[in-house]
Amino acid sequence: MWPDLFNQLITLIRQSCMNNNNNNDINKNTVHGVLRVLTEVSSDLSDLDLPVVGPFIMPELLRIYSDKQTYDQSTRRRAVITIDNLLNIAVMCQNEDILNDFVNRYICPSLGAIISDLTTYDENSTISQVSHKGELIQLLITLCVENRKFFSNFPGYNISQMINIVLNLVISCVKQYTELQIASNSSNEKEEEYDSDGEILDYDTFVYSILQCLTSLISSKSRKSMIKYLDELCSQLCQLVQLPEKTLEIWSNSIAEYVVDSEEFLGYSVRLVTMDLIKKIASKVHTGAQFINCAINKMLILSESLHNEGVVYWWKLLEACLYISGNLASNSINIFSHNNRSIHQTLNNTSNSCFIEFDVFYTHYLKPSLGQSDFPFLQATALRCMSHLYEANIINESQAQCFPSLLSNAMSATQSSILKISAMHSLDTLRANENNIKKPMETNTTTFVTSSSVFITNYIVPHLPNLISNLLECLSTFGEPVLDVGLCGLYKLLCVDLNQFTQSIITQIIPIMVGLFKHCFGVATTLSYYTRIIRVLYKVASSNKESIEAIENALLPTLITYLENHEVSESGDIEAALKVFSVLISPSEFGISSNLIHRVFPAVVHIAITSTDAVVISECCDVIRCYLAAGSSQILEWHDDEGNNGVGYILHVTSRLLDPSNPVEWATPAGKLAYAILLHFDAQQLRENTDLLLRGVLARLCTLMGNNHKQSSQLVYNDQQKGIHGARQSLLFVIILLFRIRTKLAIDFLSTIPDLSGKPILKEILSIWCNCQPYYFSRYEIQVSTMALANLILHTINTKDERIMQITLQEEMDNNDNNESIQTRSKSSQQTKILIDVPIIVSMYKLLLNELDKKLEEEAECDDEGNDSEFDDNDDNSDDDNEEVQAEGFEQQEELCVEDEIKSDDKNDQDIISQKKRKGKAKDNSNSDDMLQDDDDADISNVDTEEDDIILSEDPIYSTDHIMNVNLKEFLCNFLSDLSHQIYYNEFSRYHTSLELTTLQRIGILPQNNE
Repeated sequence: MWPDLFNQLITLIRQSCMNNNNNNDINKNTVHGVLRVLTEVSSDLSDLDLPVVGPFIMPELLRIYSDKQTYDQSTRRRAVITIDNLLNIAVMCQNEDILNDFVNRYICPSLGAIISDLTTYDENSTISQVSHKGELIQLLITLCVENRKFFSNFPGYNISQMINIVLNLVISCVKQYTELQIASNSSNEKEEEYDSDGEILDYDTFVYSILQCLTSLISSKSRKSMIKYLDELCSQLCQLVQLPEKTLEIWSNSIAEYVVDSEEFLGYSVRLVTMDLIKKIASKVHTGAQFINCAINKMLILSESLHNEGVVYWWKLLEACLYISGNLASNSINIFSHNNRSIHQTLNNTSNSCFIEFDVFYTHYLKPSLGQSDFPFLQATALRCMSHLYEANIINESQAQCFPSLLSNAMSATQSSILKISAMHSLDTLRANENNIKKPMETNTTTFVTSSSVFITNYIVPHLPNLISNLLECLSTFGEPVLDVGLCGLYKLLCVDLNQFTQSIITQIIPIMVGLFKHCFGVATTLSYYTRIIRVLYKVASSNKESIEAIENALLPTLITYLENHEVSESGDIEAALKVFSVLISPSEFGISSNLIHRVFPAVVHIAITSTDAVVISECCDVIRCYLAAGSSQILEWHDDEGNNGVGYILHVTSRLLDPSNPVEWATPAGKLAYAILLHFDAQQLRENTDLLLRGVLARLCTLMGNNHKQSSQLVYNDQQKGIHGARQSLLFVIILLFRIRTKLAIDFLSTIPDLSGKPILKEILSIWCNCQPYYFSRYEIQVSTMALANLILHTINTKDERIMQITLQEEMDNNDNNESIQTRSKSSQQTKILIDVPIIVSMYKLLLNELDKKLEEEAECDDEGNDSEFDDNDDNSDDDNEEVQAEGFEQQEELCVEDEIKSDDKNDQDIISQKKRKGKAKDNSNSDDMLQDDDDADISNVDTEEDDIILSEDPIYSTDHIMNVNLKEFLCNFLSDLSHQIYYNEFSRYHTSLELTTLQRIGILPQNNE
């Protein structure tokens, strides 16, 4: 918020800019200082400040920008930045009146000078002058691209003019960038330049500005106008992908830098930003991939020409072509598509002769580059390109067969360090195309042959010993810098042949993993790969008791040391040890070993009781949950020397964590642990501890409700305290579980506990539940909560339980719901909202409809994915005021792998599941993504895919809960269909919104509206 004297500040700034001091140096310094302040201040203005600031500041800013004789580049550059800030605020606030007034009164008279500065090219221009152009480009983006109506409001200008200006800038930029960064060497590099503020001026900043401008154009409707320029544009952009000499020096001197940069996740360079733009062109423009193919062909020809001329950097062009081709292939963009030839014949400005076929590319460029040992970076990029083409199934079967041996040879001792690291990265793709091997046929077509087991057996498995041996040698040579990459590669290799090869080398791998453990602390990704490898080895050994004992005997001495010395160990060390224990304590036909029960369990509980580190406590609770999932009966039977059993130990932990005087962060793992206790122990086993546990959960939950306990609808939105929301969700989930497994007991229990006002807390808990339901995003949480709601609705209708029937919630309803499923923002904002009292059972019913709607929308989105046209014919007819109101975001449900299905005596769940089965057929049971795998190897073979929900697949409680076998969409369709035949359904119908009616029509409960 601006101070009261802000108007005086603006007046002072304007006066300072107009200072006519006779001393020219003082005047320039004053203006420069004022602009430094104004540049910072202007970015924080609002649209309310613009009418006040604009008329005072804009004329002076443009005067300073135009006065090249008086002010230096730095001062004029800051004037441009400030102008851009002011225009950007008007654009973001969609204040067209102010924007058009500024452009018409101030910008248009100076636009000629701006264009002149941009189009003036001087080969000897300094970096300071180039940086000034960069800010002008940013101004151009705001003026002409982000301001979508610029060309319609100012017909004297058109998009072609702007594109021509930008294209000329690209051509000059690429020429100068190549001379400065690509073709130069360290001996003739220019000294760094600084502006008058002491900031280093970098030519790359100017390149980023041009790339940002092009990205904005490609991402807007203006990309239609760029088609005729794409041939030249793609050719220029592909040249920017070449490796700068400075980067090569850094990589050559530091393997660690090369490892980090080659990951390409966190890097920010001209090469990466340009590659992102090339991907946009290939994906958003209809013929983009073909233009890129032609550009690559031109570069390959130029590379050969430079090579013949003896130019030292010829290989950089070839390397860039390989990098682009592989990178696009890794993003499912094939520039060598067989349809390209016919497409090129239809292009006016592109001849078929410039198109390069894949066979030519592979034979004459990619394959020879794999043997260019004199150019290790070219060789490394060629291998990565090969791996991406292999992963995308672009290469044929004979070419794919060579890939495993290429990787093995690339990691051998005689190869360069750069190539070894590239090969380690490429291991990630080894199993990618096992299911779809391309085999060229005589008719020049391509046929996909499903030969997974044959390909693995014949072409991958024989190389596994050498691959793993060479990989381990690389890990030993390079050490920690390649630990992430190496462990990831090792994990992939171990997953290739689980039952034979991996089984045979467990005893060889485990000692290595023990030695690597101490190097995995503190880096989440490294520890994640480490635990995944242990999980694979343990899963493979799970059917062999001797193998399990061998793994435990190798790891336990090291891991237990950290637990027993937890008072002197670092928290990161303890956390790592606990994560490994979470893997070792897994369901097995042999049960939990004696060492894990008698030595590890008491030590974990002791740390949970004594530690004050929230992360360590959370990990301890996760390990205890593993014990409950893998052997709850063993925990129940175990007793210490004083006769206390394992349940008492665990309850001691929950009692401490639920204590309201302890930090709120402890409540989240406490809720998860309490949930596991109730799920795995029945009332007879817990006896009076059930009541004590539930009262402890409620007491802690009430403290998190605070003073707003009577305003349940605002709990989620108004609470800003860190961690409280997650803790509340975790504790509430314990109560939700009670409703799921023992609905009547949950109602009876909550009816006897008073809230702060003395009334039963039942209403308060149900209100919070309804408010929190939209904020459960995990698939398991949604599944459990949704089915618990269905349980409660069914119980209430069947028993007519007045304790539930009499509870109401205030719901916000549209006063003028006109049955339109699509509303604009302007219409939505004009609608009046009213608060009405709605029975809570109706609110729960609405939540179920909302969950079903999200499932249906998810299916529709999956069906529509990839079918969007590059150029929407309706784009030009749409207006910002007519944008559709998007439904609430939903969590994409992904295919999950569950290790084992456990049996349950949960009567309520079984009733609902059997009800679903009696129904027989769902209205739409096409969603196969929710089906789970029962294969013992499912967890291993699929945990490495990005689609897996890691939290669910590795969580000991969630992954083994039989409720995950229920297809939620099918269940909701059947449940709502049955519910619609109940007499009470008329009460639900009174409160239907238009969106809810549409959902019911989509599943066939209500007839379709044919109007």
